Amino acid sequence: MELVSKWMLILLVTSSYLVSLGKEEATIILLPSGYLAFSDGRPFFPLGGFYANWPAIVKEEEETLQGYDLFPCGPNPYREGYPWAPQREEMVRKWLEFCARSGVTALRLMLRNMDLVGEVDEVQLKAVKHLFALAKPLNIYFDVVLFEDFDKPPYVNEEILEKIVLPKYEGRDLSNLPSHRKRFLVEKRLAKDKYNDPDVLSCQKDYLRQLIPQLASEPQIFCYELENEMVGAPISWVSEITSFIRELDPKRLILADPLSSDYPTPLEWRTADIDIYSYHPYNDGFPYADYGAVVYTRSKWAKLVGKPRFTGEGGINQSRWQRDVKKVPAEEAVRGVRDQIWLTIANGECGAFLWAPELKGEVKEFGKAKEVLKRLDVRNLRRKRPDTALVLPKEGVGEVSMKWAWFMLDRGLDFDFLSEPSKDYKLCLNIETPPSSISLLQSPFKPSPGYQSAYLLSEDEKQALVYLRNVKGGIKDFGNGRACYLRLVQPADAKLRLNLRGSYKVYVYDLSEGRWLSEKKVSGKEELVVARQSSNDFVLIFHLERD
Repeated sequence: MELVSKWMLILLVTSSYLVSLGKEEATIILLPSGYLAFSDGRPFFPLGGFYANWPAIVKEEEETLQGYDLFPCGPNPYREGYPWAPQREEMVRKWLEFCARSGVTALRLMLRNMDLVGEVDEVQLKAVKHLFALAKPLNIYFDVVLFEDFDKPPYVNEEILEKIVLPKYEGRDLSNLPSHRKRFLVEKRLAKDKYNDPDVLSCQKDYLRQLIPQLASEPQIFCYELENEMVGAPISWVSEITSFIRELDPKRLILADPLSSDYPTPLEWRTADIDIYSYHPYNDGFPYADYGAVVYTRSKWAKLVGKPRFTGEGGINQSRWQRDVKKVPAEEAVRGVRDQIWLTIANGECGAFLWAPELKGEVKEFGKAKEVLKRLDVRNLRRKRPDTALVLPKEGVGEVSMKWAWFMLDRGLDFDFLSEPSKDYKLCLNIETPPSSISLLQSPFKPSPGYQSAYLLSEDEKQALVYLRNVKGGIKDFGNGRACYLRLVQPADAKLRLNLRGSYKVYVYDLSEGRWLSEKKVSGKEELVVARQSSNDFVLIFHLERD
């Protein structure tokens, strides 16, 4: 009997193994609604990002995070080899586990010095694939940046060519290489333009032919990013490279981000054949529009690209890295992350990334987002077009746009920026000048004094997300030397005057305390009291119960 049981167990395990072999990994796809999901239907919000090249050293007793340069860029070679030393393995594992515990769903990894003039650095690639393997049981996915940025590619940088690439070819006969590769490796003739030189393009395609088939089988990659912060990249190059990548891996999403994404750049990228558009809304705020309102403005500009999008970097202290620039206090830094997440998601963006975190609290804001977004069904969610559109002026777009963004947040009014007037909106305003006394339409989620609201309302009005942020103290310079204008929180009643049809169930999440506060049933025409005399920020999820 014991022998029979043993053979039955072996048969059961073997059958399960064979079934698992036949089971295809769920891939991440783009939904018609503009959101992401697994191919089996589960929604996916890319949250976190950071800079996976710098895994943070996590110490239990410390709030601050210190990054370690695991995959360096520039003329600094990758030195960790493969396999990693036990100490390095443990450091990376602890960082990934902290990210997973904190609710991070995705990281952004740049392949630094991976392109050895048409060949792949196989040792570094093994380490990269090991990083994916460590992240897999933690359900962390990757945005993988394929090409080096700015002047770092070996095709335009003599130091990189000499210090990084050529040592990899020592002892090899290079006479049989194709002419486009011999130009760089033997003749050492650099290109003046990395985008428009045909030899560079040929080398890049050789590199991709080796790289992409090795990445295509990695289930933890949710998208390929062409290059970090592209400067002057012709849309023709973007389209050609994107098409070539899709030939090699037709299932993977492709993302791109220009260095300058302010208006009118999104209009110029409308024709780019990419799946996701990304932008980096670094700023120090202004006396008339705090950091969050500037991010919100840039999100509104980015919407003009007409593609799914999310922030690829950002953060307050992340842009104050210079030695002589003082950081803002930790509480304000974390609040800035909160604004970046929710003011963009409330504008219909499908995720949110930050640059390298400096505080554990910054990482944990993404866990709050993951918890809240579980209650939002994005599989069929289409953002309802707002009633109001603001037509951008031909000159002086920046300041006037940001003043209007602050003005509309005060009133809880959603809007779109337009380059030209449109009859698709009930109210279409030319904004040549800053806002003044003007008759506006009623908001479905009007905030009480001392708070601002931004919202995402579905086309069928069956669900909504509302971000309610405290601005009672107005805007204050927290910069201490270099200006940094942030909202000042003070106690105020947190309320919303609703203007909806039907009755809703509303879930209230306290972002400052990181917990669900209440569940209520409300009429679409009542005043909803969220909290009395609070300086906290909140996000609310509405679900229609009865028309």
